[in-house]
Amino acid sequence: MEIGRIEVGLIGLGGIGMAYDLGASADRIRSHAKALTQHPNFELKFSVDPDEKARAQFTDLFHSQVFASIEVASRYSRPDLIVIATPTETHRDVIKDVINCIRPKVILLEKPLATNIGDAEFIVELTR
Repeated sequence: MEIGRIEVGLIGLGGIGMAYDLGASADRIRSHAKALTQHPNFELKFSVDPDEKARAQFTDLFHSQVFASIEVASRYSRPDLIVIATPTETHRDVIKDVINCIRPKVILLEKPLATNIGDAEFIVELTR
């Protein structure tokens, strides 16, 4: 069975999102950004991060669209897969924005899900 390329949006350019690959050897993959750009079945449509320096580094390394907000990114593309690599305390709001603006088929969320049971229940219910 042939798999077409899966369009992906990456939210968060910190450590696991991108930064672990800054200055790392070219033959190693340590972040979602590098994994997604090197795998032939994925097409990284955009990334989102509020930090201007992170966005500039991302553009230099991965030559892909990068935005400061999910809302603006959603005007550019609405990929089927969203990878969320943001701090845990932001997960509730980030997932809410992703669902409202993009409505992807799949969300890959870095662990842990939430910092408290209330946020965890909210996220689970929202993504049903």
